[in-house]
Amino acid sequence: MKCANAVIYLSRHDGRQTRFHSYLYPMLWAASNSFANVRDLSAHGDYRSVYVVARGVVEGCVNILYLMVSGDDVLEQAVQHALQRTYRRQNYEHAIGSSRVQVQRVGKDGEPPQLPQVVLDAIAEFSTKQGREIREWTAAPLTSRMETIGEVLGDRVLQSLHIAYDAVYRDSSEIIHGTLFGALFAMGWTEPRGNWSHDEANAFVNGHLFFVLMAVAAAFRETIAECARDLGNDRLAEICRAVGSQHLEALGRILDTREGNG
Repeated sequence: MKCANAVIYLSRHDGRQTRFHSYLYPMLWAASNSFANVRDLSAHGDYRSVYVVARGVVEGCVNILYLMVSGDDVLEQAVQHALQRTYRRQNYEHAIGSSRVQVQRVGKDGEPPQLPQVVLDAIAEFSTKQGREIREWTAAPLTSRMETIGEVLGDRVLQSLHIAYDAVYRDSSEIIHGTLFGALFAMGWTEPRGNWSHDEANAFVNGHLFFVLMAVAAAFRETIAECARDLGNDRLAEICRAVGSQHLEALGRILDTREGNG
């Protein structure tokens, strides 16, 4: 079963809808959409963009599972963060040197709308004492969230997330921030093995791209399996885990090969 189809199936066949599950489906859809983009971008050889979008898939999977294993307080924190960001993205002021940008939403009367108390509370929760916005939705770093997930869901889930994180995270940061390394890396020019020909550089890029796709696919399927299990759909969970096992075994062989050649 394709990942996108599994997400649609879950949204239509859930046996125990909870507040968490009502937010689960938009997050699963977002991860599924990004994963489909990773697949399509890789088919067109867009190496740089694959890394950028793949990072969103990995972080999305981590956040989904972290919300699943955490308490209601963490879920409420995520909801409050989304609420205040909805307001703040339409109302902000930013200055860099002599340049100033201001965005403000106004009503038909030309005046800013009155904010309900729930929005004011959310803004206060994600503001410093000086009134500056707190950008992160949780104070727990990504790796800490992964550790918490592993403690609850086990080593298999943690391993799939960890491998995907290792495959994309550091290099995607370089690409996103437009560094020289990020530009060279996407062209296969950062391997310390002397001067490579164009064909050799392309072979390196394509080989690493395959590893990224395998790693992200394994993490996403494991995430769907856990969501299915949480919703009581054991059959779908078994299907995802069976495919996920094949991915993890293949990734293990790739990692062994990389270490042997290092």
